[in-house]
Amino acid sequence: MSWSDVIQGARTSAIIGAELEPYPYISGFGLLMRLTRLGALTPPEISAFGFRNRSEVDVLTATQQLRASARLMLHAVGLQETRVGSHWTHERWSPARLGGVFDANPRPVRHCLECAAHGYHCTLFQLPSIELCPWHQAPLVDSCPNCPRPLWSRFDRESKLGRCECGFDPFSPTVASVDMWEFPTEAANAWATEYLEWAGAERVHRWIAADSSSPALGEGLAALLSPPALIQTPSLKQRPSRCTGFRKIIHFKKT
Repeated sequence: MSWSDVIQGARTSAIIGAELEPYPYISGFGLLMRLTRLGALTPPEISAFGFRNRSEVDVLTATQQLRASARLMLHAVGLQETRVGSHWTHERWSPARLGGVFDANPRPVRHCLECAAHGYHCTLFQLPSIELCPWHQAPLVDSCPNCPRPLWSRFDRESKLGRCECGFDPFSPTVASVDMWEFPTEAANAWATEYLEWAGAERVHRWIAADSSSPALGEGLAALLSPPALIQTPSLKQRPSRCTGFRKIIHFKKT
């Protein structure tokens, strides 16, 4: 299954920012960032997408867990008959069944800054086993380059999604619109499709059981969920094996 299969059934939308073809496997957070930023939507218009308590709601968490607001957004942009929303969850990208262990607490957005200029984000980026953007080879960052604040997926006081409190803004209206087709669509689609095929096959016989509050959770999952060498990014191939600090994570594998 490729991106064209995932978006099959999408209804034509005149909403600015709803373009799907250039951005394979875009997350719900990424889609909402494009919709609200390119369309310069007002608070009432944002509420129509299901996000009324903008200063409090964590958009990434709400869309990854497919809450009512995420389902309303899918319907509002004509995507309810597609498989787009099913690729917003951690479980879809994990090679092991997580049982909600990674959904217990909101986590900062992990951005490829080159992707973020387009308003693009993929749930794949949230997995600790992925350190570089696979198609840009750029490091994934979860804190502001200008200040130490985490990059949360909440609207700021001016209803801007994706902008840090200090004013740092990775989103570029020009890149996200005029340069939209310069996004590496083919490379992203090919890599992500191959990865999803591998992860889906692995998930059939692998389970993770862990304490979601453990400080070693990220390190443990990074080692256990790492993709094979054939589809790894260079940084993952060079990363040494880590086997300490996550003894309380139980990895079941059916044989």
